[in-house]
Amino acid sequence: MSFDNDLIFCYDFYGDNKVKKDKRGFTLVEILTVLVILSILMAVAVPSIMGISKKLKIRGLESKVEAIEEAAVVYAQNNSNKIKAQLGGSCKQPGSHCECEKHDEATNTWKDCKYVFTKTVDELIELGAYKTEKGNDLDSTCDVVDPRDANYCLDCVLVTIKLDDDYKTATADLNIDDIKDGKTVCE
Repeated sequence: MSFDNDLIFCYDFYGDNKVKKDKRGFTLVEILTVLVILSILMAVAVPSIMGISKKLKIRGLESKVEAIEEAAVVYAQNNSNKIKAQLGGSCKQPGSHCECEKHDEATNTWKDCKYVFTKTVDELIELGAYKTEKGNDLDSTCDVVDPRDANYCLDCVLVTIKLDDDYKTATADLNIDDIKDGKTVCE
């Protein structure tokens, strides 16, 4: 039995007939079938991958917001006496830096009063409450970059901090809606 370089002889399993089979490559129909299958897979996969990427960026932003809020709370708790003195003493009734939730009509006193003040993310960095993300890149103008778009900074975003007058507990709220609307460029 002899073989050509380009042809392989195969035996028909149902008989002794030799069948010539060309081994030069794929047919046009086979190639087009593979391309159609790949294009269908790409049409399904690319949008879902892009959606995952967007979700990861939003989760990165939410994680960064939580870290900033936690840094603001720690700063307020560690510096509560200094903050109270700067804001004008005790917080026993609503005022410019004081927010109270309940009023007791019988004793005519306010309950659950909190000092309310704001700091920008940049101010928290200057106070040492939050670490900058600059690292070795000292040329960067952003201390905290928006994970959705590196052209936006979170440095100027306001964090509202509420410090309890009695128990030295604090809460912080960064308005994430401002960030989601793209209002993160410092002016």
